Amino acid sequence: MLLGFLLILLIPFVFAQQEIAQPQVDPFQASTLITGDIILGGLFPVHERGEKTPCGHKIYHRGIQRMEAMMFAMDRINADKKILPNITIGAHIIDTCSRDTYALNQSLQFVRASALNNIDTSNFECQDHSIPRPRNNYSGPVFGVVGGSYSSVSLQVANLLGLFRIPQISPASTAKALSDKTRFKYFARTVPPDTFQSSALVDIVKSVNWSYVSTVYSEGSYGEYGIEVFHREAQERNVCIAAAEKVPSTADERDFDNIIAKLKKKINARGVILFTRAEDARRILMAAKRANATRHFYWVASDGWGKQQKLVEGIEEVAEGSITVELQSTNIPEFDTYMMTLTPEGNKRNPWFEQYWEDFFQCTLQKNLPLETNVTFNVCNEDLRLAPEYGYEQESKVQFVVDAVYAFALALDRLNKDICIDYDHRGVCPAMTQYDGGDFYQTYLLNLNFNGKLRYVVGKWFNFLELNQEFLIFDHNLTTTPVSACSLPCEVGMIKKQQGDTCCWICDKCEEYEYVSDEFTCMDCGPGYWPYPDKTACYPLELQYMRWDSLYAIVPTAFSCLGIVGTFAVIGLFIKHNDTPLVRASGRELSYMLLFGILLCYLNTFALLAKPSTTVCITQRFGVGVGFSIIYGALLTKTNRISRIFDSASKSAKRPSYISPKSQVCITCSLIAVQVILTLVWMIIEPPGTRYYYPTRKTVILKCKIQDMSFLFSQLYNMLLITICTVYAVKTRKIPENFNESKFIGFTMYTTCVIWLAFIPIYFGTGNAYEFGESVTVPTAISASKQEQSAGYKKGDYHPVNIGDEYCARYYVIRNLGFGTYSTIWLRWDKEDEHIVALKILRSTSPYSEIALEEIKFPRIVDTAEPQDPRRNRTPRLLNDFRISGVNGKHICLIFQITGYNLKLLLQNNGQGIRLANIRTIMKQVLEGLKYLHSKCKIIHGDVKPENILICVTEDYNIKLACEVAEMHRSEIKLPTSIVANAPLGTMKSSKQIKAD
Repeated sequence: MLLGFLLILLIPFVFAQQEIAQPQVDPFQASTLITGDIILGGLFPVHERGEKTPCGHKIYHRGIQRMEAMMFAMDRINADKKILPNITIGAHIIDTCSRDTYALNQSLQFVRASALNNIDTSNFECQDHSIPRPRNNYSGPVFGVVGGSYSSVSLQVANLLGLFRIPQISPASTAKALSDKTRFKYFARTVPPDTFQSSALVDIVKSVNWSYVSTVYSEGSYGEYGIEVFHREAQERNVCIAAAEKVPSTADERDFDNIIAKLKKKINARGVILFTRAEDARRILMAAKRANATRHFYWVASDGWGKQQKLVEGIEEVAEGSITVELQSTNIPEFDTYMMTLTPEGNKRNPWFEQYWEDFFQCTLQKNLPLETNVTFNVCNEDLRLAPEYGYEQESKVQFVVDAVYAFALALDRLNKDICIDYDHRGVCPAMTQYDGGDFYQTYLLNLNFNGKLRYVVGKWFNFLELNQEFLIFDHNLTTTPVSACSLPCEVGMIKKQQGDTCCWICDKCEEYEYVSDEFTCMDCGPGYWPYPDKTACYPLELQYMRWDSLYAIVPTAFSCLGIVGTFAVIGLFIKHNDTPLVRASGRELSYMLLFGILLCYLNTFALLAKPSTTVCITQRFGVGVGFSIIYGALLTKTNRISRIFDSASKSAKRPSYISPKSQVCITCSLIAVQVILTLVWMIIEPPGTRYYYPTRKTVILKCKIQDMSFLFSQLYNMLLITICTVYAVKTRKIPENFNESKFIGFTMYTTCVIWLAFIPIYFGTGNAYEFGESVTVPTAISASKQEQSAGYKKGDYHPVNIGDEYCARYYVIRNLGFGTYSTIWLRWDKEDEHIVALKILRSTSPYSEIALEEIKFPRIVDTAEPQDPRRNRTPRLLNDFRISGVNGKHICLIFQITGYNLKLLLQNNGQGIRLANIRTIMKQVLEGLKYLHSKCKIIHGDVKPENILICVTEDYNIKLACEVAEMHRSEIKLPTSIVANAPLGTMKSSKQIKAD
């Protein structure tokens, strides 16, 4: 059997009805008997349940159609010579009145009349142990029962029939519990269990992107078992249940009004799942109409509602856009023809057909008119017939009733052919009436496989939903699918912070250097990486180093090139006049060495500006140190030679030693060798290479791996040469004119000392020219990133605030502290209490106002729970709250006490961490705060993490800060935006204090 589900979108049609008066048909007949050789029992909900009596006055059209479907199938089987030849099937049909206890009581007639058990089946009874009398309503032997419709009815009846091994086939009961063969050994059905229907409902909810729905279900096995499966699958697929309301079996109008009132409290749960009986679904819709919730809810209903148009008559506007699930079935054209031929006069075997006819056509039969009355009745026309133009539509379970009857007929046909072979009279043999009902169910019914003549292949049940959303019209005023979610999806770069249910959260913005690892976690990209705009991953930042097209490279390169050209010009001039007395007298060997050192220094500019690499870094170390040592070594040797010559001349005529050109070159080389050795030692101690420098989170500078102090130490030897050379320059400043080059050397050394004295503090203050340029631009970028996004200042969004604004004639705006998804935060001066506070101004539109109410609710509980408990101070204080009206709407304002760093920033304290003693103190106070929340306030903190543990600033710091602001306020001096900053670490309390956010 191929089974599935159909989805029906309800588009309202309004039917005009004429007010008519109907006569009361009372009392109701409980059952009807159609004679035959074999009797099948039938259980159908013809009438509604009564309030004070088992049966009510209202007749159910679906119950009549299912009853007629059973008789229709019997007629076709009796006319078919191939099935049960010479045997007529009859029926004993009982009205269950939609009540399980009443159906159970009436089903005792089937037990007494069963042909498949060993109890008394005689046509007589002895009520007073005297003379036997004919039984009332005796139907003959019952071989099986078709029904019931409601799962609650089938559960009760199946328990009873199972005790007497009477087979039962239900055409409509879908409760999962009925699949338990240990309890219901002789029960079968022609419809699938609610498990599949519940899965289909969850698929529908997911397909329209609902994550937060309410459910309403009828009391009894159908609603309770069905909604249980729905809840379980919904939870597995991250759909949260806002409210789950049960409709009692004895519910009145007040109960339905209360259910709607509870549903309306869940303002974000616009989608409502109905797993109810048809009558309960209608009364829910009527209650929604009374509560003016016509456009508030969007209904998704089970097959209890299905495609019954009568259910929504008069309340079409409430049901508009609803989606209902119906078992996939095929209309039987022959049954429609059969129904269209029925008339009250020609259908006497159905005792309830006249009432059905009058209710369907809203008229009164001529025979039922009272003899004397002043009321005008709408008399039924004799030409009326059940047809589509009058609203007739084949009920969805008709096919399954026909299947059930055919299943019994075919199984009985096989039984008859198997055990009545030797029976001479053809028909129901004695062995057939004595056959065990349990064996009949196991051997014949369960092994039956057939495609009836009235059956068509209608499709398959797939374990997934095929839904064409283009045809979904929930509301003609909406162009999109309505939202039913506790919280809206977070924007790019935000994570969820759970608030109770898994479907309820607030969105928290990740730091600019973090990416969204999953929907609940922000992860630091780490040094040298930056998140993509969509915050899903990180990319490596572009390395910054001196570019040849930079102004900082072009200027020194140009000067170096000029210097190189000039140096080569001087070298060429020296070579040209190499043997002249002037060149020889100047000490040409040392002059050439000096010129080479100068050339090396100019060339070293290119190494300093090149992209750092290991080779470049080695070249830089040798170039800078050795170049200077060649220059100052040659100058020192030259000034030392001059000084020794004149000092010796003043004392004796003996020529000083080591003044020959060869000796001078050797001395200079020795001085240079010392620098080379020191540089080699430096490379061993601190191997050359490259490193990354991070002046900001978004900047990566590629540099040579060298410490500033290491560079300074590497130049100490050159500084020593400069100092000694300067001393000799001073000593030789008054020598004869022929040796006046010492004066120029002295001038050079003086300026060199001044340059070096200026260079050292500048170098350690800015690092280098590139870093200095970055230090100018980076603070600007940081400052800009801390301001609110201007796009947020619009209707329903942030409230614009200016420095110096006053609120409530009390709170004076000092500066901005930041902004977030839901609010802006400002530092305020409280003129009344004369202290610094923090003001949070929330965005004006929903759901931010609801979030604000939650923020007010919990701090108030914390403040008032146990005021004398010292652990209360471990939680943040809400000092005040008020509302303001601005250009962008009405905003809720919250005043909090001011705090300092959070624990996360403290942990990042330049990688130094926190001392163990302080960690113990912090954790102790965290636990104290949590204990106060849990034990005194009955609040569970759901987000304990370093960012939510705040450190209190000292009272001295607050007083100092307040005094400065107060003095400026009294002096009418405009407050600068930078007067208040986060408290420095030195002003934090040594006894860290948790503020449970």
